[in-house]
Amino acid sequence: MNFKNVNDLAKYINQQVLSKTLKEDVGEKLVRPKMKENIQSEVYDVYEPVIYERLGENGGLIDDANIHVDMVNSNTVSIESKRMDDNRDVSVIVETGVGYNEEWPFPYTHKARPFTEVTRDEIRNDGSVEHAIYNGLKRQGLNVKK
Repeated sequence: MNFKNVNDLAKYINQQVLSKTLKEDVGEKLVRPKMKENIQSEVYDVYEPVIYERLGENGGLIDDANIHVDMVNSNTVSIESKRMDDNRDVSVIVETGVGYNEEWPFPYTHKARPFTEVTRDEIRNDGSVEHAIYNGLKRQGLNVKK
């Protein structure tokens, strides 16, 4: 990669450092665990299934592999639950209450269990995102002030 001047190089480095901080410190270390807590409380803890067995940490909603942390651009991270069952997005079905298998009626058919919304509301104003960014930038050697 070539840069025309030091300012372009500095801008690139800052974007890379911020991107890494957003992905790792905000997405993977803060939001993913918080979302897993909310999946547990909003989805799993509300009832015990009797006609199917939950996959949990082994392919279920709470499995890290099903909570995707992706950079949208250099300053935007997306954290999204994507638990698929064939071509059905189980995460969206549980979140919205729309799209349940009508052959398997149970107490939460058609009832939303908005674990993503709860997670978003919790982190929106509690300062945890800012704290994670601060810690991530410090961890990467930047001298930042709160």
